[in-house]
Amino acid sequence: MKAVLALAVLLAVSPVRGAVIGSDQVAGHVNKTATVRGTVAQVSKVGELTFLNFGRPHSDSEFTAVIQGDSGAYGDLASLEGKEVDIEGTITMHKGRPQIVLSSPQSLRPAGTASLSGPDEKISSAEASPTLAPLPFNSASPPPVVSLDAVAYYIGKTVTIVDTVKAISSSPHSGIRYLNFGDAYPRQKLSAKIAKDLKDLRQLSGRTLCLQVRVTGVLESTKDGPAITLTTLDQLQIVEDDSIDLLALSPPAKGFIPSLMWNLKNFFNGLVAAITGRPTDPQGPYANLPHEGEAFGQLLRWKLEKLLREKNYEELEKVAAAWRKPEARMLDGRWNLSVFYNTLAKTTEYTDKGFAETRQKLEEWRQKRPHAIEPVILLAKLEGGYAWFARGSGWANTVTEEGWRLMGERLDKAKSLLDSISDRRLECPQWTNAMQTVALGQGWPDGKVKGMLAEATAAWPDYWPYYAAEAHRLLPRWGGAPGEWEKYSRSFPGGLGKELSARIPWSNQWAYHNLFRDADIPWPQMKEGFERMVQRYPESTRTKSAFAVFAGMANDRETCKRLLDELGDKVNMEFWISWQNVELARAWVADSNHPPLAIFKLTDPPPEE
Repeated sequence: MKAVLALAVLLAVSPVRGAVIGSDQVAGHVNKTATVRGTVAQVSKVGELTFLNFGRPHSDSEFTAVIQGDSGAYGDLASLEGKEVDIEGTITMHKGRPQIVLSSPQSLRPAGTASLSGPDEKISSAEASPTLAPLPFNSASPPPVVSLDAVAYYIGKTVTIVDTVKAISSSPHSGIRYLNFGDAYPRQKLSAKIAKDLKDLRQLSGRTLCLQVRVTGVLESTKDGPAITLTTLDQLQIVEDDSIDLLALSPPAKGFIPSLMWNLKNFFNGLVAAITGRPTDPQGPYANLPHEGEAFGQLLRWKLEKLLREKNYEELEKVAAAWRKPEARMLDGRWNLSVFYNTLAKTTEYTDKGFAETRQKLEEWRQKRPHAIEPVILLAKLEGGYAWFARGSGWANTVTEEGWRLMGERLDKAKSLLDSISDRRLECPQWTNAMQTVALGQGWPDGKVKGMLAEATAAWPDYWPYYAAEAHRLLPRWGGAPGEWEKYSRSFPGGLGKELSARIPWSNQWAYHNLFRDADIPWPQMKEGFERMVQRYPESTRTKSAFAVFAGMANDRETCKRLLDELGDKVNMEFWISWQNVELARAWVADSNHPPLAIFKLTDPPPEE
């Protein structure tokens, strides 16, 4: 209804003069950005694509505007048939016919309304120019929302951009962070720049990869293309969407009947989507987001946080129960259950006040639902995090006496909470995972830790966060012997063991400049683990992209080349950062005399598993 109203308002606005090309003149302007005016002869839909055919119906149309994915934001498109409209974007050819793929609802307007193009004269194709004059900007009005294809026409003006952050990079010289839109550097259409001393803004921007954001500021021209400099938090807003159905991500219950019902539901949903052209489970602006990586994890976190705010404890417990199934994972094999606990046991503000506010929410859940194990484990994880907050992240000789005292008290509280439900410890793998944090902080004897872990892994053998946490405990900085954690990563026979020979070093790589030079990790065994992961999770571009980075780090040109060739344009920028790095790597794998590259480094620890 809102979309229909929005279209009605749009049709009612007063005409504004703007330069256009007739829809019958488009073919002479391929690969140019322009505004095209014509009459919509037909609106049709095939799968997730919507077509606005101009002049004549599809088979004989003179020009087509294409909308990819959910077209709901564009309003009642069917009502446009027979009406004259303006389409703005880059003209391309598809199967011999000119088209424009629309980037946002702002790219479609009733003919003669506010155009990005300039003076109102319908000009011939011979007179049309790709350089169009911008509209004068009225500072008393809200900044116009401009598509990425039009930013070059607004240099010097204040605008708003609503689009997806494709990559995040930083200059090694100035320390400036860049949010790249349209594509990763140097293919980006726009960059948002953030200085290195703007801590809060950089913290917010660090969570935006693959998410849709709203950026407002003055467009400037730089040697690398259009850019907006961000200096305040109100210039950057993440477009949140908490509409995802968390239970729909869960696999069916075991057994013939549940599996049959699950498969029938998926079959009919697919059939309805094919017939109607509309997905049966829309997810707003993130409908096409791959089910892996930090961006998808953020989508889950928004919904979990909403359920906690609404005190919908029963639903949260249902989600936790569903996600305890080993099949409930992301495309790269990470357990959804880890996202559940790491989200709800984390404070949004890393201060005493922030921990207190989160504790109060979880305590209320515990009191309302005394038989639920989830709030108890969450409180224990929160207290464990609060203990390490008191200690700080420095070496032991930097911790104050008060820091040690507070850490001890809080770890005792975490252990007491877990002990209170110890008879149910094998119901959820996160009980042991939370106790591993306590064991590390309290310095448990090796035998006690291994005994607890043996019991837990017998019940949950595939819950690999257990193994990652144990490998973390065995790092030399926590008292592990040299080579101990590396030996641990190779101690698992077959099956999941091969996978762990890659996952464990990947989890600990943050502690080393070069994993293969500074730690005792044989590349052939880690490679075998990655091959196992790729075989087990074939749809994950995240896993394959990380595999390529480690292959480069290990100086394995053949494997790195194979993976980059297989990935093509689907390289995950969570690891590769920019296309410049990808091209450097492709040049390196093609030349055996090319020296090793410094780009083969995962600079940050992986997300909490």
